[in-house]
Amino acid sequence: MKPDTFAMTARLETALRIMLDAYAGQTDKSGQPYILHCLRVGLACAPNEDAMIVGLLHDAIEDSSRPADIHRVIGRLLGTYILARVMDLTKCANEPYVDYINRIKARGGISITVKLADLYDNLNIRRLQLASDKGHDVALLVRKYTRAVAILTDSQKIF
Repeated sequence: MKPDTFAMTARLETALRIMLDAYAGQTDKSGQPYILHCLRVGLACAPNEDAMIVGLLHDAIEDSSRPADIHRVIGRLLGTYILARVMDLTKCANEPYVDYINRIKARGGISITVKLADLYDNLNIRRLQLASDKGHDVALLVRKYTRAVAILTDSQKIF
């Protein structure tokens, strides 16, 4: 396999099925189907299969209407390692955002890779414009996401 390609494996197919089930009918801040964001995050993590799987499922527990069911399914079908990485990316209720980002940074590895892919997709100008059109405070979102990128990358500059 070339470093810039990946194969559709049974594990990726399983993750796609879980993703489709977890986000069925949901839209993101921009009004687009939520699964499109998850697909972009997963693809941004290619060719690392584990990172791609976690990218597809990065919000599945936090944003599903059935978090306990999704948690069980991920653990049963994809194993404890994938479940632990998805949990790394699951923001707990009442957890301050900066604490959440620092927790991801402390976990390292795939957790940081996937969160950065998530943040970069959230900072996509087209998505931000659509979110603005839906009434979201885009300036606040940009500050929040760029601070998170700076923390995760140890950058002193915020774009």
